[in-house]
Amino acid sequence: MEKRTLHSRDSAFENIHETLSKAQHEHWLDCPNASVGLRLASLTLDIIFVYLVTQGLHKIFQALSFYSPTLNAHAPGIFDQVLLGFMDIFLRVSFLFVYFTISVCELGGTVGKLLLGLRVVDSETGKELNLSRVILRLSIALLTNFLSIATAMARKDHLPLHDVLCKSAVKKVRGRK
Repeated sequence: MEKRTLHSRDSAFENIHETLSKAQHEHWLDCPNASVGLRLASLTLDIIFVYLVTQGLHKIFQALSFYSPTLNAHAPGIFDQVLLGFMDIFLRVSFLFVYFTISVCELGGTVGKLLLGLRVVDSETGKELNLSRVILRLSIALLTNFLSIATAMARKDHLPLHDVLCKSAVKKVRGRK
């Protein structure tokens, strides 16, 4: 008897979660597309955040490289300057990839977008994008950066080329409409 009650309560929570999720996606579809200026502001915040994190990583490896002769005496080979340089570059590039893909896939946007009340969603369903679409969107955006901005400025719906091709949109989900 008690197991049945727990199961029915779990399914009730699942139904509530599905209903709230559907309502959220419908709300995001009704929200206006973000303006070019707002998107550029979020990109500026992202650049500042990425710069701070990558420079912090670089300074850590710079310090390790400076002290590598002393550190190598205790752990030979681990603090080799070539290895430290490779690790520095690898971690900074990895951070960029994770930041611009996983944050959009899992959180709905980067730090800059979330701070300004923006969400990256599927333009047809309002749902979050999966990882493959986020990677495709980022790749197209990097290849067509100035063309994407020009496209967004020319279109009434403010969608840049990478959003048009990936059927995604950046919506203003918080604040004034």
